[in-house]
Amino acid sequence: RHCLELYPHFFFFFQEMAEIYIDKSDWKNALACLDAAIKACPADLEGQAIVYRQRGHCQMQAGQLSAADEAFLSGLQL
Repeated sequence: RHCLELYPHFFFFFQEMAEIYIDKSDWKNALACLDAAIKACPADLEGQAIVYRQRGHCQMQAGQLSAADEAFLSGLQL
């Protein structure tokens, strides 16, 4: 979390935090980290596509199927 405070625009930190929550099946916090990652990397389209894929996976696991579809499509359209 300290890294996120020091480098708030470095989206890899948010992805790493999301992975920790994903390993714990904590979809709510994983999605919050992934949302922050999307905001932190607006110019990096490849990075955004990966984050949207991760977001779709989390939403699918959380039972949010229509939101997962939207996330997967967003990633594909980048």
